[in-house]
Amino acid sequence: MTIQFDDSMFSGIPELDNDHRIILAALSAAIDEAEDGSNSEKLSRLAKIFLDYLTEHFIKEEALMAHIEYPAEKIEKHKFAHRIMQEIYLVCLKNIVDNKITLSESL
Repeated sequence: MTIQFDDSMFSGIPELDNDHRIILAALSAAIDEAEDGSNSEKLSRLAKIFLDYLTEHFIKEEALMAHIEYPAEKIEKHKFAHRIMQEIYLVCLKNIVDNKITLSESL
């Protein structure tokens, strides 16, 4: 399964757009590994790398929003959305690694 960056994801900020491309490519690679029946240890390593990169990206994006004086209430909503995405990712990942659900059930 390939997830690709498209125009709807374009922020106009090259550094963030590049991060978004990398995040989607890493997620696609992890999905491919899971679909190919990769062992849970390898999938766990890939997932950890992905989560670390995603977390760093969220920190960078939130700092940039504050720097450009993005409205505070919108920053808080965006931060909340980031935390929700991380939690959903972690729950799905744990269930996949523990073989409680398949990848297609998690999507």
